[in-house]
Amino acid sequence: MCRILVVDDNIGRSRLTTGILRDRGYRADRVDFTAGTIPVESCVEALKSKRYDILILDVHFGDGRKHSMGGLILYRKLLRQSIHWRETIVYTQYSSNNTENPIDDAQEAILAFIKKEGIPPERVISNFAMGGVSRLQSMVAELCEKYHGAMTKDESGE
Repeated sequence: MCRILVVDDNIGRSRLTTGILRDRGYRADRVDFTAGTIPVESCVEALKSKRYDILILDVHFGDGRKHSMGGLILYRKLLRQSIHWRETIVYTQYSSNNTENPIDDAQEAILAFIKKEGIPPERVISNFAMGGVSRLQSMVAELCEKYHGAMTKDESGE
């Protein structure tokens, strides 16, 4: 059975994400933390206590600045801890209204980070409201099948 850890400072979105994944039959946990912090210790504890297949990480949290990238800082700190999980799905909610240059500075920083860290660009969800939930479900299903095989109807609850 596929195990997933969700790290998001938006409690509502975190609960929604874990709820959707659990409804689909996955073992999904979340790290709850206070906005304005970077939950390194909580994530390390969670990742050490169970073997997770997928880490779903919101990149935008931290000190409350508009383009705060606490998730990227957290990701790098987790890598330094020699904690292992199989795949990372990155969530970013920034989308630009600038039609001439749709990728703003924050998005460029995220894309550069993803490339440098070796996260496949197809593992990025840019907006839950714009089809991101169905993309997330598809990505999770694909990755879990890769490591655990296809879920049976009994496992998925359908």
